[in-house]
Amino acid sequence: MWSLLRRSNKNPSVKWCTICEEQLCPGCVQHHQSLKLTRNHYLTEIRNDASSSYASENKGTILNTPETCINHPSVEIQFYCKKHDIMLCDACLGSHPSCNSDIVPIDLASNGTKNSQNFHSIQTEITNILQSFSAILANKQTVEQIFSNEVSSAKRKLMK
Repeated sequence: MWSLLRRSNKNPSVKWCTICEEQLCPGCVQHHQSLKLTRNHYLTEIRNDASSSYASENKGTILNTPETCINHPSVEIQFYCKKHDIMLCDACLGSHPSCNSDIVPIDLASNGTKNSQNFHSIQTEITNILQSFSAILANKQTVEQIFSNEVSSAKRKLMK
């Protein structure tokens, strides 16, 4: 999702977005949490653990597991409510009594999300937006340079 930013980013990843299935550096976390599209995504801490098999495949980075509930930080997330689009722990199940058929295990709910058509469409849109932002930033810098040159030229003319 943040592939355009990642190419030039040398900052270490500190969070994992469970929705986008992406690692995020502190700057990307800030952007991720500020965008309407991604601000409600669940981010979990990333830790280094060279002894894990995932770490050896992914340069020493793994997720802190188990993920814990936002409302009950000491309780592991185990379910997803499709009706309310929220992750739940055992303690939260009581607050969703009418959602029995819409509650599925978290592993089942997340299966195949990264391969979905919606995910790829959103990823393409975000890449296009990031490229547009890069072009706007480059344009802004060019305009600032032209303006600076014109100010300097005007100052020189005034001095004469």
